Amino acid sequence: MIDDIALMRPGFKGSSYHDLKGPLLKGVVHDVHEYFFEIKANWKLYGCSIMADGWSNRRNVPIMNFLAYSPRGTIFLKLVDTSSL
Repeated sequence: MIDDIALMRPGFKGSSYHDLKGPLLKGVVHDVHEYFFEIKANWKLYGCSIMADGWSNRRNVPIMNFLAYSPRGTIFLKLVDTSSL
């Protein structure tokens, strides 16, 4: 994909491995935490609904996803491997 971008913008260099695993990743993690904090803050005003979604992965292991829905957005809470239940 980077090669295709470089074709359109000669001289373009993608981010280094160090940049991706360091400063850029930290920035994205920070943004996601802020987004989650905003959503969770609205739970006090509007409440939230807990949703569960069950499915099986490629190895046919049963999985349950738990999510929280509110008018501000839906966020993933937890994944549970239910094969031992």
